[in-house]
Amino acid sequence: MFTSIFSRVFLIISILLCFTTSYTVCAIDSDFNSFESEKTIDSDLFQPLDIITKLSSIKKNRSLITTLYIYGRVHPGHHIYSVMNQGQDSPKPTDIIIENNFLSAISSIKESLPSIIMDESFEKPLMVHKNEFQFEQNFKLRQSIKSGKYQIFGYILYQSCTNRICSLPLKKRFETTLHISP
Repeated sequence: MFTSIFSRVFLIISILLCFTTSYTVCAIDSDFNSFESEKTIDSDLFQPLDIITKLSSIKKNRSLITTLYIYGRVHPGHHIYSVMNQGQDSPKPTDIIIENNFLSAISSIKESLPSIIMDESFEKPLMVHKNEFQFEQNFKLRQSIKSGKYQIFGYILYQSCTNRICSLPLKKRFETTLHISP
């Protein structure tokens, strides 16, 4: 019984400390294990990132090619990692995930020029985005899609760090409208 009460008090104190510190994200599971890489935070509460999305479409060889543009700003003191794989013992690359099944990616993600910093969390030089950045990716629509308005749902999967601590992988959700004319 004492262990159960102690565990609950410890959990409450840990959660309060998380909310009152300057850390980007604190995560404690019920067994008090530290961060686990397969978990993600899907909330705007701890997001050190603001984004705007835009779509642009062109017809090419009887197919509609849609480009998703993501314009973002990382909050001061934070950085997010490049979309490029940076090798072993490095953070996972930032990625764009589209949840609609009528779109399929036909290009890799292009990004604005990242900065190279000595990342103290990973103890090595890494490509990151600070301040403002841009991502773009091309998608092809299924042939059977009809004209009309379609909501596009997706998210950026990324990890944010300061020079002291890194977050769990985060999801920054977005929603935008695709207009398909006949």
